[in-house]
Amino acid sequence: MTVSQARLNALMEAIGGHEKAEVEFFRALLDAIVYAHVPPSDDSGRLRFIQFIAPEGDTLLPFFTDQAKADFAARGHAKVVAMTGRELFSITLGATLIMNPNDRWCRLYPHELLALLQRGDMPPVDQTDLSTHGSVGFTRPAPLCQEDMRALRDAVANVGHVRKAFLADLHTDQSENPETALAVIVPKEHDERVCRSLVAVLRGTSPKPGFPSGVMALNSAEDLPDGLETVAILLYDAAAGLN
Repeated sequence: MTVSQARLNALMEAIGGHEKAEVEFFRALLDAIVYAHVPPSDDSGRLRFIQFIAPEGDTLLPFFTDQAKADFAARGHAKVVAMTGRELFSITLGATLIMNPNDRWCRLYPHELLALLQRGDMPPVDQTDLSTHGSVGFTRPAPLCQEDMRALRDAVANVGHVRKAFLADLHTDQSENPETALAVIVPKEHDERVCRSLVAVLRGTSPKPGFPSGVMALNSAEDLPDGLETVAILLYDAAAGLN
């Protein structure tokens, strides 16, 4: 059953930081009609979508939740096509999409879209600034089997932009028990993409001892936190070929 434009707009307006509304919106987006741009004339015989390159270098495929917005953005230089969100996400899987780029936009990364298609929802990513949690320490996590290590390493390599990745138990003043984290060293301009993509991967995995429950982004231009390399398990190193 197709979700109406009015229903989708109401869910979008209700988000405003409310996790339940955000989950409902993305679930509804699968069955709502969305709009994208294709070349005005194309004899390739294939459906080709118009994309653009963002300032940090990512290639983005825009789509719109409202035809008027799509028509305005096209301005006669592109043709507007309509389909359900599920159809668009399936056809373009592997691309990074940007919703309503001239308005209240958000990016949807390939791993998130795959999770949305497979599981039917895309829970929001909780972001925490560890600098507000007092002292931060690390200890060695429980070991993972080789199969799990390989799966995590492949996920990190597939996301791209990661220089190194570690597994470590994270301790803060505000947590009674340590939390196993996947710590990734990544350029600042790509940390959101990497963290959201890896969180989508982790959410699709059954919890087990030693498996990370969260992702910690470390700026590749800054020094690593004290004690991390001493106790952490090195999972991935792009420069050393540990992948």
